[in-house]
Amino acid sequence: SANKPAFKPSAELDDLFSDHAPEVAPDINFEIAKNYETILTMAQLDDWVNRLQASPLVALDTETDSIHDMLARLVGISFAVDSVDASGEKMIRAAYVPLMHNYPDAPTQLPMDDVLAKLRPWLEDASKPKVGQHIKYDRHVLATAGIDVRGYAHDTMLQSYVLEVHKGHGLESLAERHLGRKGVSFEELCGKGAKQITIDQVDVERVSNYACEDAEMTLAVHHVLWPRLEAEPKLRVVYELEIASSEALFRMERNGVLIDGEALKEQSKNLGGRIVTLEAEAHALAGQPFNLA
Repeated sequence: SANKPAFKPSAELDDLFSDHAPEVAPDINFEIAKNYETILTMAQLDDWVNRLQASPLVALDTETDSIHDMLARLVGISFAVDSVDASGEKMIRAAYVPLMHNYPDAPTQLPMDDVLAKLRPWLEDASKPKVGQHIKYDRHVLATAGIDVRGYAHDTMLQSYVLEVHKGHGLESLAERHLGRKGVSFEELCGKGAKQITIDQVDVERVSNYACEDAEMTLAVHHVLWPRLEAEPKLRVVYELEIASSEALFRMERNGVLIDGEALKEQSKNLGGRIVTLEAEAHALAGQPFNLA
């Protein structure tokens, strides 16, 4: 969602990548009516669980009460899948499951434990591909709720980073740039500054439209960016490294890092000796000493 913390790349990619990323026209119609649904009954949820299980790729997004991924509590979950309308045109369907909206006259929502129990088999199935925007954040949120999500195959934020490192990577920026659309902003939904409220205080239907839109646009952006990465082997390698790094960072952030001080000291000693040996060999090959650094 748009209230996730901004992406801060750990390293700069060569601008050469973006110069050689070919444009590929997406094979999908994005100019469609919004096919969004708010899930408030178990029958609706069962229908969507079946749809998720049958879909080759699902966009997954979370709504929370904080931008801090380790503190954020799950307020709702949204999904988006490719579908076909009555005329045979490709479209995207999306749904939102509100879980923890808490304001006067809020509709009755499905119990979180029951919803997560229904979704767990799909969420934790590595053979069911998923795509998200800034997936590391969502992984933390769902891990706090007791779900170890597996099967994240794509991250639109990282796709953007690899293809166009010098541009914005937030979903709002990606949608404007690649879909020609401007979605509902988090500030429009929750206000800003001292008057900003948390999303669990906002009307369920308003949040549902926002959350479904986020999931739908994530899937639509993926349909634009992924063919460009597929068409360029060099970029695909970089993207795969970014996905792997995201997984490693998630586990480090989640669990912490244990360092064996004595083993590290011994490794440093061994490497130091090896450096001295290699430096002497380099000087011998050069015929005179020089600054190898």
